[in-house]
Amino acid sequence: MFVEHLEFEKGIDGFTGSWIESLKNDEFLAILKLLFHHIVTSENSHEFASKGIDRLYKLVETQYGEGSDKELEWLIGRSLIQLSK
Repeated sequence: MFVEHLEFEKGIDGFTGSWIESLKNDEFLAILKLLFHHIVTSENSHEFASKGIDRLYKLVETQYGEGSDKELEWLIGRSLIQLSK
């Protein structure tokens, strides 16, 4: 469900733009909230959250290459800011 909101075929800029646009989508935000909740509320990151983040990093690196992890980290940070509003 999460990746259905994201554009992977139009380069890193398309991916970033689709993520930013998805921050206006209630379903996308709900998935992010669930993911972040599992990360921060358990002593060890819940398997669901840990595997989800790992898969996302691997997917982004496979699609866009070395250094794309920094863009993903920026997007995750931007998402936290959006959720705090």
